[in-house]
Amino acid sequence: MRLAIEWCSQHRLPVYRQARSVTTQFWRAGGNAYKPPSGRTRFTFEPLYNWIAMASALSAPPITIEQYLAFESPDGYRDELINGRIIVSPEPKALHFDVAENVFELLKAASNKKLHKVAQRMNLRFPDVDSMPSPDVFVVGRVEWQRVRTEEVYPDGSKVLLAVEVISPSNRPSPLGEKVSLYVGHGIETWVVEPKRQEVKVHRPGEPLISASLRLQSVLQWNGKSVPLSAIFQLS
Repeated sequence: MRLAIEWCSQHRLPVYRQARSVTTQFWRAGGNAYKPPSGRTRFTFEPLYNWIAMASALSAPPITIEQYLAFESPDGYRDELINGRIIVSPEPKALHFDVAENVFELLKAASNKKLHKVAQRMNLRFPDVDSMPSPDVFVVGRVEWQRVRTEEVYPDGSKVLLAVEVISPSNRPSPLGEKVSLYVGHGIETWVVEPKRQEVKVHRPGEPLISASLRLQSVLQWNGKSVPLSAIFQLS
């Protein structure tokens, strides 16, 4: 929590400085704060990432990309900037990792290496909406990737062709929905992969939602090639 308070203070975010006020806000945000019989406030910091997200949202003006780039999440957590709010969540576990890796390899095989770059876990810049989401897998044009590598900057989100989000138990519905809306609103095809249910929801700008499932032996399409769900959810 000290890290979050110091960061918010440095960037002039109106986080409550009194321990009692911080306790109240932390509790209202879903954290665990309580007062024992002595009357002194104590904290338990699960989930810490909920508190940090709450702290960053206390400011009326949104957090800018420049401010966000100065933020460092605690060890074991990943962070993103979504609509001017910092979203912090635990690093994914094995099932999430394996499914994301499968998607990565399948998209690499289906993509044109001269035209596409398939990448993982990198922030994308959407300065018009104060956002830097980090999809589990994404496909971007090769020209944009070469620019990013040369200039040592983050990719322009508007140049992304496909974004893939793999759902984990720690994913909260609201931020995930905001990310999907952000991608689709910028013309990006988006896949939301649900490992537990073995389903994929495909969001394409201006088109109805497509729900694919392993039970129905569904096959997705990318770059004119088939991406079977059986391969996405195959665990070795």
